[in-house]
Amino acid sequence: MKKTKIKPVLIHSREAMLAVVANLVSDKLALAAKLVEIEQAKADIEASYQSDIDELARRCQTNEAGLHVWSVQHPEEFDGSKSIDLPSATFGFRTCPPSVEKDKSARTWDDVAARLAATVIQDATGQPTFIGENFVRYGSPTVDKAGLLAIRDEIPEAAKKAAGFIIEQEEIFFFKPKSEVLEASSQEAA
Repeated sequence: MKKTKIKPVLIHSREAMLAVVANLVSDKLALAAKLVEIEQAKADIEASYQSDIDELARRCQTNEAGLHVWSVQHPEEFDGSKSIDLPSATFGFRTCPPSVEKDKSARTWDDVAARLAATVIQDATGQPTFIGENFVRYGSPTVDKAGLLAIRDEIPEAAKKAAGFIIEQEEIFFFKPKSEVLEASSQEAA
């Protein structure tokens, strides 16, 4: 829709200004009422579909949970891969980026920061292999998680234990229908 250029109403007297103000107030109230009417209509439509949406969401969750359990119980079906690619969908496991987390011995991140600052691990010759203080930001001491993640493979387990943190990398289950299947079903619905 093409926008038309707005031409302001010409006001030549106080009476005309009062009339324009009255019209503007009336129009603004009518506009607000229409917008409320539209929002109510949207809410009514959403409410009429809500039970169907809830049921479909529940079925999706139970089916996906079942597929997840099956995937965990049958790793041999993945042929050494992390996912199974079918004509209609792909599902399997994705590896999340690694993250630095407190271990069970640390109560707070402040505790981890203090312990990390005091952690020095040495090799057999007495040379430091890990200096925890390098991974503490001062001001209000905080843990430099990005710095720890950058050298995560080089951090001795003893340093992690002493400082009270672990490096986690979880795998999450995913299910993704193929886009062409979604497009075909969308076209059928239209």
